[in-house]
Amino acid sequence: MNSAPSPSKTASFARPYWNAATCYGTAHATTTFHEQYNKHDYRYSYGRCGEFVRQDGLRGLALGYCTKVRFTRFLTTPLATELTGIDLTRPGQSAAQAARVAEVADAFFDLLVRYSHLHPYRDGDYGNVMRSRKLPRDSFCIFTGFAEALASPELETLRAMWRARYPSAKAPPAPPTPPPPKPEASQETATSPPPLPPPSPGTLRSAAASLARTIPKTIHLEALEARLVAEYKRASDACVHSHATSPSGCAVHACTGLYTVQTVIARRGVRAGRRQVVAVTKGALRRALHVTAMRSMREIRDAFERPKRSCN
Repeated sequence: MNSAPSPSKTASFARPYWNAATCYGTAHATTTFHEQYNKHDYRYSYGRCGEFVRQDGLRGLALGYCTKVRFTRFLTTPLATELTGIDLTRPGQSAAQAARVAEVADAFFDLLVRYSHLHPYRDGDYGNVMRSRKLPRDSFCIFTGFAEALASPELETLRAMWRARYPSAKAPPAPPTPPPPKPEASQETATSPPPLPPPSPGTLRSAAASLARTIPKTIHLEALEARLVAEYKRASDACVHSHATSPSGCAVHACTGLYTVQTVIARRGVRAGRRQVVAVTKGALRRALHVTAMRSMREIRDAFERPKRSCN
């Protein structure tokens, strides 16, 4: 008999879906607000016998939440297909697809809300978030309910029902493994085939152009370093003179295909609770520098200096 998954495994499984549904890392994320508010600040009050306990305090502002609008939008992404078992992407392609999204969102979100009431981390979490954020009751879910619902047998039942009701929208299966090549018959007396004719100049030019398109462009580290240092300095000056940040404590100053410069609130260390400018590398730049994040102009210059020294 299989035992139920531990709370930590349940939370770990749900975390990437919760981050996607709550727009984690964006200026309008509602994933969590632990950096801004104290989640340990709560107090209980009790009414008459049989009434639910009431929780008050800053914990209601510290906890993240997901509204039905955001969750419905998340269901139309490829990642949500792993949860629903059916493909709900491109809801604008037909009225039938839009109706499927609405029906699945209604049933799925009702389950999330019910589990948010039944599985708070601390008693009264849902009501505290509702009052602190002035959200209508049953219009949002919290992370613990979200995680428990993803591991629930009710979701398994819903998933089976959706797959049976919408067979044309089932998630595409993995491509089949190609069959092994047929062994060539031995031909001891066969003569070798004639050589292929040389390619024409036009074919060579076309192949060269195709190869050039597949080779990534060389990153000019010196020019990129100067631009990144300048944008980091500009973001640092803006951080000093302006205190405007998003509800998640994040403000994006520059975003390209190679890096993002943003202001975040430090979670730990001597700078915990204070704003900090961070340059986050992406793609080819991350592979070239072997660095994920840089938190000062000195760190940026040191990171760009290492590839130069390795080439000398």
